[in-house]
Amino acid sequence: MPDDLDPVWKALSDPTRRAILDLVRQGPRRTTEIVDAFPHLSRFGVMKHIEVLRDAGLINTREAGRQRVNSLNAVPIRQIYERWVSRYEGFWADKLLRLQEDVEAGRAPKREPQDQPEDGGETLTETRRETMNDQNFTATFTVDQTPEEAFAAINNVRGWWSGEIEGGTDKLGDEFTYRYKDVHYSKQKITQLIPGKKVVWLVLDGYLGFVEDKTEWKDTQITFEVSKNGDNTEVRFTHVGLVPEYECFNACSNAWGFYINRSLRSLIATGKGEPNKKEKGG
Repeated sequence: MPDDLDPVWKALSDPTRRAILDLVRQGPRRTTEIVDAFPHLSRFGVMKHIEVLRDAGLINTREAGRQRVNSLNAVPIRQIYERWVSRYEGFWADKLLRLQEDVEAGRAPKREPQDQPEDGGETLTETRRETMNDQNFTATFTVDQTPEEAFAAINNVRGWWSGEIEGGTDKLGDEFTYRYKDVHYSKQKITQLIPGKKVVWLVLDGYLGFVEDKTEWKDTQITFEVSKNGDNTEVRFTHVGLVPEYECFNACSNAWGFYINRSLRSLIATGKGEPNKKEKGG
């Protein structure tokens, strides 16, 4: 049976649309500002996402001269909370209260039946804890090319990553900067390079124009690991430190997903990546 909130669930199901909501949550944004925050997407693609959010009532848009200004409407999210969260939070509150009482009394907390391992293995709780400790953004794909070919393409950063890149990108100790308009700037240093196997970048400095903490990337690490997987080559990308707790996680992981799984993979497989065309006059 259709629910009045179905359009809201549909809008929230897409990571790009959730990232757009994160942006407008900070304050009203011009449409051009939202488009610039997603350089891996076309203007038309971003506009379609905004339209879905508007149709769901999650974004209000007003005209300001020749510009459109978009602001958050949190009412549908509140409706979801009242319909689907508040009704069940008492269940969890009761469990947490009992847990607190057990801890304060020095008793071992009682395990729920669903947390009991059936074969002496890890409990569900232990598995969840391990997952929480390993939430760095990761993307993995396989190609037919050799590890050496994949490694060479990874180090050809200009061939798959959009923006202005200055400096060397293929030798140990190289430092290079990445810039896309006034939206994203970062400076990387290659701190580990094992030919055909692994390369690690340390982010020395960073600026993200669309989040409150502009330096969320600083001191994080970006790693590429290459290995044989049967007759294929596996490439594993990890941005160590890019975790869901960061405000930029949705937008940044969505962008990395495009650049790694599509642009870099295409560069390895066909010799041609898919970085965005440079801006005119840029």
